[in-house]
Amino acid sequence: RLTLPAELYAYDIRNAKSLGRVKQLALTIDPYEPTLLAFSPTPVDDLLVAAPAHIRRGDTGRIGLSLPRPESIGTDIFHVDFLDPSGKLVSCYSGNVLAPDGRAEVLLPLAANDPPGHWTMRIRDALTGRERSAGLEVF
Repeated sequence: RLTLPAELYAYDIRNAKSLGRVKQLALTIDPYEPTLLAFSPTPVDDLLVAAPAHIRRGDTGRIGLSLPRPESIGTDIFHVDFLDPSGKLVSCYSGNVLAPDGRAEVLLPLAANDPPGHWTMRIRDALTGRERSAGLEVF
């Protein structure tokens, strides 16, 4: 049993789920797989994504990511994946992004020979495990 100093919003990072606002947690600790928990004095809001609807091949798209909150709690980490029109992960454009005060800008420097069509961007907040997807058209 884990007892916290105050009621806090708890998040199970490995299983990407919210545990709600708690003062105590009953846990079974696995001897091989670590238990990763995060706590926040305020609930973490949904991730906001500001992306252009269209990006021309050879241009660089600017994508804004943010977690709105009333106060700064430090640096967040977002994992961003880009999938091409066939659904294939484009690893050279994917990765982790540091977000001081919950804000970050992701650059998508498309190559002139990237495939045109509907691309998908998947963003995962490392703290809460919340995911958001957004689409954009590459032409």
